[in-house]
Amino acid sequence: MLDALFWIVMIFNIFSGVIVFAFILIFIFGYFAVRRDRKNLKKNKKKIKDFIAKRESYRDLTNEELKLLEPFTSHKISVRPYKLQPLIDCKVSIIKGACIRNMVITEDNKNRYYYEINNINLFFPYDLDMYLSKYNVVEVVFTNTYAYVVNVNNCGIQFAFDNYDPNRIKTTNVPKSETAPKNADFASVNNDVKVDYKTLSTREETPLELKSRNLSNYGILTSFCLLFATILFIREWLAENDQILSTLIKIIICFVVAVFFALHKSKLKSKPQQVKTIKVNTFNKNSKSHTLIVDHKTNIGYPKYWSRFLPEVSKTTTEMDIRGNINTLLRCGNILSIHREVQQFGPPKFVFRNNALFFLGLILAIVFYIFSNPINNSFLAYRYYSHQLQNWQINDLTSLNNSDIKRGDLINISINGTSCDIKERNKNIDTKCHHLAIKDKPLGNEDNQFMLLFNTINKVFDEKFIDAVIDPNTLRMLVYKGESYLSLKNMGQMVIDIDKICNILEIECESVKYKLIQLYTNKGNYDETEWTKLVTEAELNPNFSKSIEISKIKEFIPYIDKIKKDILYELKNVVYNYQFNGLGVEIVLIENSYIQIVQSDSIENASSKEDLKLSLDYYYKILTNEANANDAINLIGLVGDISYREDGSISQLKLNVKDYYKVDSEKLFSLTSPVIIDIIMFIIMAAVALINGVTLLYKIIFNQRRIKLITKYYSDRVVHYYG
Repeated sequence: MLDALFWIVMIFNIFSGVIVFAFILIFIFGYFAVRRDRKNLKKNKKKIKDFIAKRESYRDLTNEELKLLEPFTSHKISVRPYKLQPLIDCKVSIIKGACIRNMVITEDNKNRYYYEINNINLFFPYDLDMYLSKYNVVEVVFTNTYAYVVNVNNCGIQFAFDNYDPNRIKTTNVPKSETAPKNADFASVNNDVKVDYKTLSTREETPLELKSRNLSNYGILTSFCLLFATILFIREWLAENDQILSTLIKIIICFVVAVFFALHKSKLKSKPQQVKTIKVNTFNKNSKSHTLIVDHKTNIGYPKYWSRFLPEVSKTTTEMDIRGNINTLLRCGNILSIHREVQQFGPPKFVFRNNALFFLGLILAIVFYIFSNPINNSFLAYRYYSHQLQNWQINDLTSLNNSDIKRGDLINISINGTSCDIKERNKNIDTKCHHLAIKDKPLGNEDNQFMLLFNTINKVFDEKFIDAVIDPNTLRMLVYKGESYLSLKNMGQMVIDIDKICNILEIECESVKYKLIQLYTNKGNYDETEWTKLVTEAELNPNFSKSIEISKIKEFIPYIDKIKKDILYELKNVVYNYQFNGLGVEIVLIENSYIQIVQSDSIENASSKEDLKLSLDYYYKILTNEANANDAINLIGLVGDISYREDGSISQLKLNVKDYYKVDSEKLFSLTSPVIIDIIMFIIMAAVALINGVTLLYKIIFNQRRIKLITKYYSDRVVHYYG
């Protein structure tokens, strides 16, 4: 049952990875497709702008043509997939060349087409595109981004309108009855030329032609196996398991399969393909897609670097060799030949797999560096196997300050007086701590006024600081008057305590003084003289009490709570300075490691009087070095870095205290230890990136040099060969 569950989980993980990987590929291809379309659109806009600037007006639109174009120049739905644009003028121009049709899917989920000749976008009203041939002469009027066609190969818009039927099947026959205007210049057009080809013979690829295509795989399956192995390991690393034998077996399987796919060569690819030798009486070149158009069904792809040696239009009979069903041009005439290129300059180097594995290896190496810090682990392993690794057991601050600890050592610190950074912020602030201070002496009374004021401050935080009770002597009178009064006991001592705190601490006290004066004298404004009188009277009679309305006592309570928070805010700075200034050792836990330690909540989150009192008690425990006095903090980890004072004593240690480093040395450096596996996998990913990066660079340089030599070879031999 468990085995079945394991394989179900494995299959699910594999399919999840495949889906994610496929999504990434689709996103990348989509991104580059959009970039390509935008680049082409920008190129076409520039082309049409240049054409309009240099065009020669052939004639003006007739009134009949303008009327027939009106539905398309006034309704945006009629010109989809183009955007509605007004005519810039009524001047008719002529464009010549092969027409390319591209399909797009519009918002209404219908297939639409846009056309272009010589990178100028064309819109064909009334199915004028039915009358296109392989080489065309079209009359157009321009908008800023595309042109409306009014005549195609002597077929005018009036004829297309008279014969327009939205439901008919389109044909490509040019009607004989429609003629061009008398002043049309079609002298260079031969509409009687039939564009086709004849197959002369068939054969298999030569061994040299076979080397001109990529016989290796694209590295997709190899990349997936490496990615899957990384995911398996990172999951275990984050779980902090100290032994991962079962995961190691899966990782090894992934690497074995990755090597198999990397070395695997498809027999289908290495099998020679069929080559057709054809004779073409004419062809048109599409430089954008690097294809030759030889009839309405056949486009032949040619190498990009052949483009400069092929004419835009050739009407010379030419022999060609075409490979496979995808029609790849291997030979054109007696000059351009893939066989001869491979024979003289060697086969090209194919870079797709090296490109994919280089970027994947680099990304995965970075992932390992971020998540598991294999550099530190490598240094640790080196020190262990070279017998330089030290295991330190530290039980007091003096030993820690003066020990000869080195980066890469393992350390076990068990010392009282360890506290968490009082200003550290964390959602789980009561349990997680990343920054600690170790002190062995309390803050002396002579060093800070807070220590001298401890008893006074403690009384202010006591819940009985405001002690209001019912006075039996005035109860009858209060009932008679219908008023609610309480007796505020020991008001004199309250005044003395507040005055003492305000004289020593830098906190705002005017509001609480004003409230105390108001409770005593019912005066409305704060007056320092009145406060001095009140303090003098309190010192003479510290235990005096006063009957005060309940509502006024309730108004007074928030002012006392505010002064408590102000005291805690100042006290927090004192605690922080005590922790990280002067003698002691600062501990910084790195690599997202932490320990659990009792810690007071932050002042901003204090929600009750009890919280405020707990915060005060916690701060004083740190200052008196009583924090964690019963249980010593235990830190076991790897030393990442060390800082020293001028006298050579240690001031700061950076430690990685993850669970891996808490096991004994034999387990830590065994082959099933995450630390060792981490090092090995990082080396493998870095090696994949390095080897494929160097290979990729070599292949790119080789291919560029090869193309330069081939281009020079053809330049010396081809002089307008195709007429």
